Amino acid sequence: MTGHEPVKLLQPDLRRALLDDLKDVEAASSATVNSAVAVVVQMLGHNHEEDDVHCDNLVGVLGQRSKYLIARLLQVEEELHQERSGSRPDVPQPPVGSPEPGAAPVP
Repeated sequence: MTGHEPVKLLQPDLRRALLDDLKDVEAASSATVNSAVAVVVQMLGHNHEEDDVHCDNLVGVLGQRSKYLIARLLQVEEELHQERSGSRPDVPQPPVGSPEPGAAPVP
């Protein structure tokens, strides 16, 4: 994926179902995300042997953190969806049926 292609978000119903499944999981911190990226870089950065204990350990570390990483990614995706759809709960929305800001009053 290049930097010019828009991110394709999950379908809203699938995202909601996944968020519901992970509702009791605390999202990964920035430090956890950074360490997971470091693990992936380590795995990509060396030659793999047939019984690669080092990579097996790294895969175990990622496996232990995966639910927290997925929860973090889903939260970020939900924020992107809300921003794109204009339905962010932290931004006040005009009441339904109200005129656009700056519109002429209806007589």
